[in-house]
Amino acid sequence: MEDFTDRIIDLVGPSRVPNRAPIDWDAVEAKVGTSLPRDYKRLLSEYNQLAWGIFWVFNPRDEGITFSNPLEATESTKRVIESLCETKRDEEILNDISDLRGKPLVSISPPLTFYPSVPGLLRWGKDANGGDYFWVVEGPADDWPIVYRTEAGEWWDEHAVSMSEYLYRLHTEGPLCDSCPEMDEGFPEFDEMSS
Repeated sequence: MEDFTDRIIDLVGPSRVPNRAPIDWDAVEAKVGTSLPRDYKRLLSEYNQLAWGIFWVFNPRDEGITFSNPLEATESTKRVIESLCETKRDEEILNDISDLRGKPLVSISPPLTFYPSVPGLLRWGKDANGGDYFWVVEGPADDWPIVYRTEAGEWWDEHAVSMSEYLYRLHTEGPLCDSCPEMDEGFPEFDEMSS
C-alpha cells in the first residue's frame, strides 16, 4: 500500500513543534508485539500529536493523556465490546461485521477477533463521532487494510489502503464510504496539540 505521508506534509506543512520528543519505535513495537506500518511511524514521528479535523491518531507521545500505543487502545475497545455481550443475541449482533448495505467485510470475518489474534483488529485511531479505526493484522504491516467501526458498532467498513492514504483522501476527497464521518467545521483542520 502506498505511503501518503509526504502528501500529508505537503498539505498541512511541517511540524510547528520544534522540540518534540523522539519516539522509540523499537520499544513501542516490543510492547505491541509486532512491527507497525511505516507510514504510521513516519507520520507520528513527523508531528508532535495528530488531531486532524475530527480524527485522532493514537501516538506514543500521548502517554498519560490517552493510549500510548495501538495495543492499549485495542485492549480497551475489546473490554468495552465484550462487556456488551450479555446474551447470545448480543454476541450475534456484535459479530455482524458488515457494512451499511449489509455486505460482510472481506478482510475480517466473524467471530470478531482482536490482535494479538491473527487475523485480528489493532486500533490506531478514533473520531469525534465515536468511530474506531483499526488495521487488520495479517501479513506484512505495510499491507494491513483499514477497518472502520461506527460508534455503536452497527456498521463497519473496510479500505485496502494505508492509514496515511485513508487520512489524506478523507481530507481531500471527503467521506470514503457511506458510513464514514464527514469533516465537521467546528474542529480545527490540523492540530499538533503541543503542550
